[in-house]
Amino acid sequence: MSLFRLRIPTAQLLINFAQIILIFGYLTLNIISVGEMGTGILLLAGFVGLAGGLLFVQGIQNSISVYWHFFLFLMFIMWIVVRVIIDLQDLYYLKQITVATTGGILLFFLMGTFARRALDTFSTLNENVKSAKLLLIIFALLCFDIFLEYSARLVRTDIFYIDDVDGGYQRAGSFLILLFIMGSFVYLKIISNTVTKKFFDLIFWLIVYSVGLFFSLVSSQMIGSNAATANLLAIYPMTVVISFLAFSQQLRNTFLENKLSVPLSKSGIKKLLQYSIVSVVGGLLIAVLALQVSGFDLNTTRIFGFGDGTNSSIDSRLNILKETGSTQMGYSPIWGNINVAYLTTGNSGLYLHNFIPNIVAELGVVGVSIVIALFFLVFRTLIRNIRTARINAQGFQQGILNLWLFCVLLFLFIYANFSVSKGWLVIWFFMGFSISVFAIRRKQS
Repeated sequence: MSLFRLRIPTAQLLINFAQIILIFGYLTLNIISVGEMGTGILLLAGFVGLAGGLLFVQGIQNSISVYWHFFLFLMFIMWIVVRVIIDLQDLYYLKQITVATTGGILLFFLMGTFARRALDTFSTLNENVKSAKLLLIIFALLCFDIFLEYSARLVRTDIFYIDDVDGGYQRAGSFLILLFIMGSFVYLKIISNTVTKKFFDLIFWLIVYSVGLFFSLVSSQMIGSNAATANLLAIYPMTVVISFLAFSQQLRNTFLENKLSVPLSKSGIKKLLQYSIVSVVGGLLIAVLALQVSGFDLNTTRIFGFGDGTNSSIDSRLNILKETGSTQMGYSPIWGNINVAYLTTGNSGLYLHNFIPNIVAELGVVGVSIVIALFFLVFRTLIRNIRTARINAQGFQQGILNLWLFCVLLFLFIYANFSVSKGWLVIWFFMGFSISVFAIRRKQS
């Protein structure tokens, strides 16, 4: 038995690495195969199976606690089930909204929490974070591979858009965001580690991370996913600014002297603003220079309407909200109705593409109350994790990572209320990613 227990840490790390490779591979395959049916289901099954098996073994050997926000999340899922059964009696739609690989809220929430556990464990495998560096290089290479695959399908010269997308850009774009979120998290793991002290280290790994961004951005526009472009352009500067905070030796020393509350302090906010200005200005200058050197015409991209100066996706969302928003939200304000778009407009495709308004319309006050309580609990937990970080090197890293999680989740929530409905897989993945559902504690011997 003692020999078996000695081998458990090594076995767990191998399983965690396998999980990461499987989820990276699954996302990449589905991004590359845009315009086709979903693929790589065995990779996803392997990822979930390994995560479930590892959790089962840990549950036998240790005690497992489940955080309260997970119960709120399950209440939300149950309310969706009730409304679908009452309003639609459509089991296929129920599957699509809960466990399908395009918009399954439950599936992607659990994927997020399992991915976070695997990344947390494997990226801290060694003191010099070689494992995290390996993952970041793999991330950048996958982004380059996606770019190459798309480039081979870029046959048009009038617009920057690949052939045979067939409306599949939304799913591929969302998967691209998930891959970038995990790459950003690994990058911060490297920079916030105490061994990353040399300026060369910061610049080198920032370049590797930025390479991943560049190829991801270009790929997002080759498939016409403005959502992916917008999210990447928002998450990247947040990550870079917070990485500068993490790298600041002065800020780190102030924290270790117990004179700094991350980030709610005068010095922390001051540096945050300084780094934000430098990052934005620097990023804009690099972008302008790159466009001038390459001669690339932004008007050929979908984000600029392929030259017509408008963005049809944003306009259509605003028009639906303006013309039918009050009618849909007022149809059944307490209980909601999943089929409200069809009942009020005669077209089920005219649902509200705005996160909270869509939940109000389809799930009523009951549903939106659960969601608001869920987000409140997650945000409160992230803030508490920042404020109560231990006064040591590991505590500083945890404070930095939780600050990043808070900022990204806040952005995703704001973005969702302008552009997407309740089934946006990115926000549910990140909800699971932000705070682990399960806490594993060693049993008292």
